[in-house]
Amino acid sequence: MNRTEFERSVAAEGYEIVERHMEKGTFNPEHAHEFDARLLLLEGEITICCEGEERTYRPGDSCSMS
Repeated sequence: MNRTEFERSVAAEGYEIVERHMEKGTFNPEHAHEFDARLLLLEGEITICCEGEERTYRPGDSCSMS
């Protein structure tokens, strides 16, 4: 999925579009948010641990967090 398709899709679902950047090597402990999120990775890679399961995402990958 490309950025344009992703942004069109999430906007149609009522999501606010926010772009975030993380420095290489950044570690955030497992945590929760008060909102649902849909993510599209634009560059690099990120490993997300959710309920004890790790998944690695690369450019073009997307996922949902609730």
